Amino acid sequence: MKHHGRATVIGDTTKGMAHPVALYPVESLGIQVQVPFGRPISSITGTSWEGVGVIPDVPVPSEQAFDRAYLMALNDLLETARDEDIRNQLEWAYVGQSAKVNPVKLSKSALRGLAGKYGNATIVYQNDRLFYHSSSGTEYELVPMTTTVFAFADDDEARIEFLTDPGGDVTELQIVLYDGYVISKPRRGN
Repeated sequence: MKHHGRATVIGDTTKGMAHPVALYPVESLGIQVQVPFGRPISSITGTSWEGVGVIPDVPVPSEQAFDRAYLMALNDLLETARDEDIRNQLEWAYVGQSAKVNPVKLSKSALRGLAGKYGNATIVYQNDRLFYHSSSGTEYELVPMTTTVFAFADDDEARIEFLTDPGGDVTELQIVLYDGYVISKPRRGN
């Protein structure tokens, strides 16, 4: 599939077991042995992958392969999507998946600079993390997706974006819902 251009292989190099085998009994020893009875050869490369495996197009550790493949698929879909609602859904998923594949790490000072009062909510810096405290007293951990966009941990229905003035000072936060609805909360102080 790879060499015929019908698949993009993402992950680790495979184990390199190409030759089919059959079990043959060796009765005098009371054992069975595996003996290869064929050797597949690629019509494109003229070689077999026995002993060398299939080398991926995108080498990543196997435990990261699905997340990388999903990000690449979202990117491909974004390139061709014409419907605005579908594009918005794809962009939402792409930003989330991109943050999962390439986690954003912000400095302590950058995180501290976002803490403060916004409308009837408070952003609290604690143990090198940010937390959103609603007016009802509920607390949500925030996970950075970019330097200004944060997801609510365990909830992908809404995100927080911090807006700045031309001087770089944070002036408000916006809660952006999955459907595009935005709730603005101006900064009231630290």
